[in-house]
Amino acid sequence: MRKCKFCQKKVDKNNGLVVNVNAFCNWTCVYSYAKSDKAKKEGDKILRKEHASRKEKLKTIPQRLSEAQIAFNSYIRVRDRFKSCVSCGKPPTEYGRGGGIDASHYLSRGATNGGSYRRYDPLNVWAACKSCNRYLSGNLVPYRVELIKRIGIKRVEEIEATNKIKKWNHTDLRRIKTIFNKKRKLYEQRFR
Repeated sequence: MRKCKFCQKKVDKNNGLVVNVNAFCNWTCVYSYAKSDKAKKEGDKILRKEHASRKEKLKTIPQRLSEAQIAFNSYIRVRDRFKSCVSCGKPPTEYGRGGGIDASHYLSRGATNGGSYRRYDPLNVWAACKSCNRYLSGNLVPYRVELIKRIGIKRVEEIEATNKIKKWNHTDLRRIKTIFNKKRKLYEQRFR
């Protein structure tokens, strides 16, 4: 026994109608349900879900790289929001378009000596003020000195010695995006 989707009467599965896994007691209920606002809302919801899933499947590698980079950079900003600039030592500010700090890569993302491999490595990326990161190209000499203080000379030399090139695929990038979104939310909850 099931309930009619429109009039809520009990319907015997042998005597009733089943249309798209919904049970109805007669064709009048089917027609009335199809014309109702409830059916339109449910249909719209299903269409939106299908559209979103198709859109997700059609994304290219560059689009996924961008999404993963946005999630990673926002995690770095939250992780280092109370730390000073890694290059010049200025205290963090929230002023300016998009905030006052950037996620600055020690090895740049496009570097031929392992930048693509270390693109999403939290030890390679630290918060820096926008003037150092954008206008001074990372201000790398003081960056390296501060990086040695923060993580040690051994790890800095490991980062510099990397010469691997990474070809990112869809599953890697989806996983990176979800991991760093979860980490960002965790940091936001714990360290308000």
